Amino acid sequence: MAGVIDDDDSRHRILPAYIDGRIDKLFANYMGAEVKEGQPLATFYSPVLLQAEREYGSLVKMKESSASPALRRSQEQLLAGAAQRLRQLGLTETQIQAIPGKGETDLHSTIVAPIGGTIVGKDVH
Repeated sequence: MAGVIDDDDSRHRILPAYIDGRIDKLFANYMGAEVKEGQPLATFYSPVLLQAEREYGSLVKMKESSASPALRRSQEQLLAGAAQRLRQLGLTETQIQAIPGKGETDLHSTIVAPIGGTIVGKDVH
């Protein structure tokens, strides 16, 4: 019996670019590479994402130094909005929580695998 073995296209996931930027280092750089959920795929530089991360980090520092309960509540709302924006830009909760410890000279973010699997296509230029 002759036949062709192929993968299930319904299980493919495309990782779109949420924002403009450039990939500076690609970790999963060949077709057929096995990746696990949360594994770094690439380092990414985006001025928009960098600004959003710095804004979030500043809000965390202001909230920590605030003494007024009313001001803290207002800052918590701003912080929640900034975190939502980072999620919309493609960061995970773990990445968002790590932003306050990120150095000022670290200009890159990491793109992580949203699911585990095998890379079957790569359109990174």
